[in-house]
Amino acid sequence: MKKKRTKIIILIVVAAVVAAMLIYLCTGNYAATQEAKQAMQTGNGVTVTQDTKTITFAPEAQTQDGFIFYPGGKVDADAYAMFARDLAEQGVLCVIVKMPFDLAVFNVGGAAGVIDSYPQIEKWVVGGHS
Repeated sequence: MKKKRTKIIILIVVAAVVAAMLIYLCTGNYAATQEAKQAMQTGNGVTVTQDTKTITFAPEAQTQDGFIFYPGGKVDADAYAMFARDLAEQGVLCVIVKMPFDLAVFNVGGAAGVIDSYPQIEKWVVGGHS
């Protein structure tokens, strides 16, 4: 009887931890400001494109310099659009890597795919927030 009670308690604790993790992962992100959303538009010498994995800010002129940005935990990737646009306006290709659940721990190798996609870039810098 005691073993059965212990198993039930362990099951309840595990279920509570899993539920708490799911709630944390699926709620409460820091959204982009209105200014950041406006920076997501192509124009002024910068082409903005995005897909399911990245948001890219490409300068009009050819460049050999690239910056890969990892967003902070629980922050939407497009919240960094103003920063990325500023870099692109200065002639640096800037790629923000989108993170599953907005946590970089779920996409640690995201930069590798970006680097492979832009063989013309000779110098990369990787940085991020938190």
